[in-house]
Amino acid sequence: MESVEWEWGKVKKNSPFIGQWGASTYPQESELTPSYLDELLLTPGSMTAKFYGATMRPGVFSPLTLKIALEAYTISCLSLPGVPPPQLTTPFATLGENIAAVVGCTVRLTRDPQTGAQQHDKYWNALKRDWEGFIARCREVERMARWPLVLGLGSAGGDLIVVERERVGVRVGEDLPLRLHRLLSSSIAVEPQYGLMEILWILKAKIGTRTMLTLEDRLTSMVQQIAFPYADIILDQSQRTFFRTDLDEADDSWITGRLQSIEDLDQAIRFGLDILGGLTDNEVKLEEEEVELLLPTTESEWSRALTASFIGMTVNARYDLCLTIIALLHFLAEDLGDWDPSLLAEVLVVFRGLALLRYVAQQTAGDNEQDTLGDPDDFVSQMQNMNVSQSRTRSLPTHCLLHRLLPRSWGRRGLIDSAHQFLDSTGLLQSVSPAHATRSEVIYCERLRLLGYLEVAGELLTWLPRTPGVTYVFARLWLDGGRADDAAALLDGLAARFGGPSLNAVPSKDANIRRRP
Repeated sequence: MESVEWEWGKVKKNSPFIGQWGASTYPQESELTPSYLDELLLTPGSMTAKFYGATMRPGVFSPLTLKIALEAYTISCLSLPGVPPPQLTTPFATLGENIAAVVGCTVRLTRDPQTGAQQHDKYWNALKRDWEGFIARCREVERMARWPLVLGLGSAGGDLIVVERERVGVRVGEDLPLRLHRLLSSSIAVEPQYGLMEILWILKAKIGTRTMLTLEDRLTSMVQQIAFPYADIILDQSQRTFFRTDLDEADDSWITGRLQSIEDLDQAIRFGLDILGGLTDNEVKLEEEEVELLLPTTESEWSRALTASFIGMTVNARYDLCLTIIALLHFLAEDLGDWDPSLLAEVLVVFRGLALLRYVAQQTAGDNEQDTLGDPDDFVSQMQNMNVSQSRTRSLPTHCLLHRLLPRSWGRRGLIDSAHQFLDSTGLLQSVSPAHATRSEVIYCERLRLLGYLEVAGELLTWLPRTPGVTYVFARLWLDGGRADDAAALLDGLAARFGGPSLNAVPSKDANIRRRP
């Protein structure tokens, strides 16, 4: 990098860095504040599982941050009077297991000295304070480490690289969903063609977090079990959540008036769905594709990590924008009977695809920490110094599950095109109805099963209707989990659907007769 000469705060004319300065920001992320943790408690599930999942989510905290916070938390627990819990002195194979076992281990369920009743409220409050204290330690360590250490330019001269303690970022462009999400979150006016998205974003903000979380949870169950017309289901959910009655009369009138100003609401919604499921044109000439097949480009772990991070960001942005369209359907629930059913099906299936992608993006690929001491020479030297435990202080990077799913050989494309190409290859944004499961969706779940992520594959399968392909993957999943009887019942029913002999069928008289080939 050439040196920059400064003169009264301005760059000289002969400097290669002449240009207008601008600001770059990270994509919007959910910070684990106490209010956000309270919002997590509104969703179903155990408190420990939700707090643990939010803490271990890829990109939230670095492994070194988690280790430093865990060490400080352990020291504070060991300083308490009495016999320390065994979890504080027991070695664990991975960092995740250590956190799950240690946080909250000092909390005990007590009884009322007068009545003898178990004080569950005090137990849950104390456990919640322990998790909030541990997350606060992580946030404090991470806050002190988010200052840039190095700024540089890539080899091509156009990529701005930001190096932090355990994070490395690259300044890249935005796709359309990321750009719309940033503008709407910052209350910046958008172009007139995106006027509906702006109205719906305001509607989502007026509704409130509690109502939207309740609606999101009910919508998840609705998409997983669709057995009635879409308009009737949405109307029932809107009445159950008191969706429109929670709005102020002034806000209701303002939203209604703004929606009436849109000439073709049906076309505007379809345009919004095209934005949420739209990808860049990845079509290439046949000659270029043949060259890439003959000479594939092997991407580095750095490129794959950047691509996986970008995919997670754009999926989160698309999911938040899709929730605004879901809010519109519940706002107009009484009028949906006159709508085109194919439009309602398209909204729900886009939500399903984005929900599946978002769930996978929030999962880790596993703990990469190794329990071995590495090289034999390192083992000998550490044994000589009697400092074997030093090897456990190493902090290896953790990756999200998307990083594992990305192929190692990729085409010669940019970051955004590579991310969109992966989203297109999953097929999760190409379905037309939530009542069907496409071949791409079944293959995507089967790939997760083959990679060993049985829990993730099982969660994705619950979103899909029980087609023969989904049933077969379910049976294979139960076989991998040791549930042979349940898998046999599924395969038996699947064989009956295809007209084959059932496993429980009574054998005929000639069952033992063998025919010659």
